[in-house]
Amino acid sequence: MASDTLYIDRNFENAYGVDHAWIYEDKEQDEELQTILNRTFLDYSRPYLNFGFSSSAYWLRFIMKNSDELPQEIYYSYQNHYLDYVDIYLVDDRDSLLTTGSFGAQRLQPSYKGIKMNPVYDIVIPPGAAVSMYVRIQSDTPLRIPFFFNSPDSMLKRERKRHVFLGFFYGIAGFSLVLVFSIMLITRDRMYFYFLMALLGLIVYMIAYDNLLPRWVIAGRPAFILHVTTACSLLVGLFYVLFTQRFFSQEKAPSVVSSVFSILKILSIIFFAWYLIDYYSGNKIAYFFLPLLMLSLLALSLVYWLSGAKLARFFFWALFIPLAGVVLQALANSGVIYSHVLVVYSMKASYMLQNIVFIIAIADRYLLMQQNFTGLLQEKVVERTMKLEETLDRLKSTQQQLVHSEKMASLGTLTSGIAHEINNPLNAISGGMYFLEEYTEKKGEEGYFTDKKSMESARSMIREGFEKTYKIVKALMAFSQSDQEKPVKTDLHEIIDNTLLFIMYRLGENIRIEKDFRLNKRVPVFQDKLHQVLLSVLDNAIYAIQHKEQLKDEFIRISTWEVKGRTAGEGRAVIEIYNSGPAIPDSHITKIFDPFFTTKDPGEGTGLGLSITYSLIQDHQGNIEVHNVPDGVCFVISLPLSMKS
Repeated sequence: MASDTLYIDRNFENAYGVDHAWIYEDKEQDEELQTILNRTFLDYSRPYLNFGFSSSAYWLRFIMKNSDELPQEIYYSYQNHYLDYVDIYLVDDRDSLLTTGSFGAQRLQPSYKGIKMNPVYDIVIPPGAAVSMYVRIQSDTPLRIPFFFNSPDSMLKRERKRHVFLGFFYGIAGFSLVLVFSIMLITRDRMYFYFLMALLGLIVYMIAYDNLLPRWVIAGRPAFILHVTTACSLLVGLFYVLFTQRFFSQEKAPSVVSSVFSILKILSIIFFAWYLIDYYSGNKIAYFFLPLLMLSLLALSLVYWLSGAKLARFFFWALFIPLAGVVLQALANSGVIYSHVLVVYSMKASYMLQNIVFIIAIADRYLLMQQNFTGLLQEKVVERTMKLEETLDRLKSTQQQLVHSEKMASLGTLTSGIAHEINNPLNAISGGMYFLEEYTEKKGEEGYFTDKKSMESARSMIREGFEKTYKIVKALMAFSQSDQEKPVKTDLHEIIDNTLLFIMYRLGENIRIEKDFRLNKRVPVFQDKLHQVLLSVLDNAIYAIQHKEQLKDEFIRISTWEVKGRTAGEGRAVIEIYNSGPAIPDSHITKIFDPFFTTKDPGEGTGLGLSITYSLIQDHQGNIEVHNVPDGVCFVISLPLSMKS
């Protein structure tokens, strides 16, 4: 029950208007102060002055008496800037009018002075005097009237606390705004844009609600604050729907969920358009629609949570918090909970906490998606690795086949040379065998005679022919073998001589072979691979010389030597093959080891010989280079004297 009189003395600090308010309802909205003075006012027993939407005008009466021997100053304020019309009258104990003031959103004019965070007005009451305050309120917006009385010191403390709270609130809101904007720029995800717009709308709504808009914005625009708050609240609702749908876009849910999202978006657009057409009716609908919209989003997040979406856990509580704030404020307004703190701060505190939890929900979503992505990526990596290993095995097999094919192709081109080289020892063997057969058949005949020297000569021919044939066959087997798994220390000069054995027939009369062997160490090599390398380089050298416009005194010089290293294991063996062929064009020399690069006529080369040569030298942990030198071209092969495992 409201106290009839508010007593003021030097110890007075503050009082809530609702504790001392007496109410009169003017249903016709036409009564003046003179008639109101004779009306009967009723006690207002609720803890908060809230009449909701009403077509009536309401009169409030406060009786204040100075019980001190000194004049007392008292401040009063109301914290609702949506009210259309607020008229305040001060009368003395003889009902004589002392002063009057008119305020409200519909009375803002261009000449309006100084917009304050809270309109605050003062009264000075003489010693022992009583003053009655009559407040007439009329508005098409909800009639919520948080009325306060304070002493000067108490007013200063209260405003300081309020400023601190609002600074904290807008600081967190501003930080959240910058954070979400930065994430949006980085990720380019529409979800962050929707949340950013909802957050921005909420901040503008609160700035208008706290009457912090700049003076030039609201001056001369009656009800502008009301339009801003209603428009922002509807837009916030729409962007919350878009944000929620995007937040759960990766999750599976019943098909009805998608339909609910569509309905909520359509209703948000319809009610916003309704508001633009008719503000006052749209404003009333917004007061009922927005809580239902938030309840719907809360229910949808619960559906996702129950269906197994882990990322819904924080999102659900972020939506629940402002609804809890609304419930607490409603309980305080209805008198179930008697707390003016809840009335004033519950909604802002809930919005502030909601923003924090939303950011936590976004971070949680990011972490969960990263975990899912990491798991999926690992599965993909394993799958791709298996495919790559299969492909690598096929490539290795193909490479081996290609190398072997190139080797066989090289052997094919040398078949006639081998036949030519093996023909001479076979002729020698044949001649020796003929002599022995003749000797055997005619031995003992009268008049037939052979000396010991002739017999020895025949045996020598057969032996030499056999040895030379064996040497050719042995060299051929060394060239064609492919089962050597590890390098074997070998005399490089023997490999060079074996290779020369196959190509001597191609030299003709105009090309001579020069040797300058200065290497006296055995080198770890794959014999078959090095045979193929030397054969490929020598074959290209012979081809280049034979295709000169004019042949003179042509040569191929093969030199070997050792390059000392800092330690015994770092030394290298060098094979230099210098031919007197034409220089290689600069545009070709950088491509000479590329696969399928060839300058030979079609049918004469595949372009794989030197490419495979380069690969085979890499298998030896060596390197091969080609240079144009005076009067020819030089291939330099470098092999390590100690191959790393």
